[in-house]
Amino acid sequence: MQILEKVSAILQSFPLFSANQEFQVYPVAGAMNESHDQSYLDRKYFIDNYKYNCPFCNRKSITYKVTETINFNWSNNREVFGYLVACGGDSCRQTSFHLSDRNIKIYGTEFFSFEENKKTNYISNLDDLDSLFFYHQPTTFFTLDNRINEKIRKLVSEAEGCAKMNYLVGASGCLRKAIYELLELEEVVKEDKDGRELDYGDRIKVLKSKYPLVPPEYFDALANIQGMTSEQLHEGDWKPWTQDEFHFLVETAKEVLTEVYVRPQEKVSVLQKILSLKPQKDEKKGIVEKTAQNQ
Repeated sequence: MQILEKVSAILQSFPLFSANQEFQVYPVAGAMNESHDQSYLDRKYFIDNYKYNCPFCNRKSITYKVTETINFNWSNNREVFGYLVACGGDSCRQTSFHLSDRNIKIYGTEFFSFEENKKTNYISNLDDLDSLFFYHQPTTFFTLDNRINEKIRKLVSEAEGCAKMNYLVGASGCLRKAIYELLELEEVVKEDKDGRELDYGDRIKVLKSKYPLVPPEYFDALANIQGMTSEQLHEGDWKPWTQDEFHFLVETAKEVLTEVYVRPQEKVSVLQKILSLKPQKDEKKGIVEKTAQNQ
């Protein structure tokens, strides 16, 4: 409450207000939170039971409708449920397809609830609706900014798609290939000044030196991937990552890509907007004033 008392004291110091006038300052809900950053929502498919990020028109937090549901037998002992979801944007209306192992009930055109362990779970109380699905078409391709190289985006997207299907060999391979593509795109040298071949870890260190503003921990995590060699074609046998290992590494790789290719351009864009607000000198006005002074 000390902050609110200071605000009240500041208001009373203004001549517009009476010295004897008392002020009641009410805190706004959530105003005292340390962080309001909710950009992580832009990396989701479904935000809640009525808003999502459309993979077609790339609009964020737009409404959607569940237009159709199906169920089929994936195997002898596995039933899978499919959902067709249409974008609510007037200029889009495109439909995506989503698979889940859970029979999600629909109320009207919204995801409503599902049963688990004989308990009803309501979607409106769920923080991570994406966790209910193991496959999307289109995939989560839109979660990587289009300022990132398309070939790398597709590899990362394919890796995430494989992981959702629990195909960890494919997921591991695609992500490893994406990292090699990054090194090639950045033209990271393969030999040092003396002609000695640089191993994979050393090449990542070279990349880290090119971007000192990117948190070094991201590069360190990539450098410590076991089994990566100096070149993609020279890789031997390697064990696929576990789901936890893959999730950690793919999120790290995505952050590196965002820090390298997206954030700098965002800063330039903000700077340009600020500079565009700078008042321009009226040269004609200056000439008139100067002439008047001379007279």
